Amino acid sequence: MQISSLTEILTIHGYNFQFDQGKYKVKLGGIANKVTVSWDLSRECLNYSYGQILTPSLTMLWAMISMYNITNGELVSAVLFSGLTILGSLVTIITEIKVTELKRILTPAIPFQ
Repeated sequence: MQISSLTEILTIHGYNFQFDQGKYKVKLGGIANKVTVSWDLSRECLNYSYGQILTPSLTMLWAMISMYNITNGELVSAVLFSGLTILGSLVTIITEIKVTELKRILTPAIPFQ
């Protein structure tokens, strides 16, 4: 795997990134999460890490707290947690869309065995 080929592809497509300790930290822009792209030697593929579990889990927690507050009549708190739920959902969806595009761009850089 040529690290320079990933650098070249990310630069050509205008991604803002940093290379640190064998990992690319790519900023996707907007409210999307940052993505860490690294090469997995054992599986010979790229790893993408961007909070796939944390953000949706927090969003579900906020949704449950919001429903609890609605049932207890605490409407101000329910509205605030509903807003957090909507924001978390948007961040998750936008990040997934942008990571899908990033994967589509970086896939040709992976050498086939």
